Amino acid sequence: MPRKQLLADVLGNRALRATSLQALFALLLAFPDTAHATGPYATTSTGVDARLMLKGYDPVAYFVSAKPVAGDPLLRTEFDGVTYHFVSEENRFTFMKNPFKYVPMFGGHCAGSMAYAIPWPGDPEVWKIVDGALMVFANESARRYFVMNEAANLRLAKAYWKDEVEGSIALVQRTRRLTMRVPHYKSDKELEAEWQSGNRR
Repeated sequence: MPRKQLLADVLGNRALRATSLQALFALLLAFPDTAHATGPYATTSTGVDARLMLKGYDPVAYFVSAKPVAGDPLLRTEFDGVTYHFVSEENRFTFMKNPFKYVPMFGGHCAGSMAYAIPWPGDPEVWKIVDGALMVFANESARRYFVMNEAANLRLAKAYWKDEVEGSIALVQRTRRLTMRVPHYKSDKELEAEWQSGNRR
């Protein structure tokens, strides 16, 4: 093959690769949740942190203080592309030693909604630690309905997170499952009726 042709082919391949990489980068910017191995995450944006978890509450405080405590924006760390705040350097160091122990399950989405494969953002002030793991809920009703049949709901939530939600785009997944609901879906009205009747397991 002539030198000029070989050089043209090499440069052409490089240009093609560069174009492909640019396209991939554009997609990741358009859908940031796809840029991480896990997630999607329920984050909020502040003037400093673009992807803040738990609305700035310290994830370690749920375990050591048994309550949600707002973290200090100056005491922060990043894990898997999202940011956490802490009340003390000690809590921050504790988190960094074993982040998987303290990050909320289901990317900080409501555990009750996850039992229906719906990634709905959780409220960090409505929470529960189950089997050593932090879960948050959209509201008090969601937590109440979840614990009515906690073992079954937790199994469903874990299965849907693993099989459908993890790695997805939250808005797309949420829209899909609000339209095509899972077979065992129950409305808030139905769940409230169960709660009132005392049908709890």
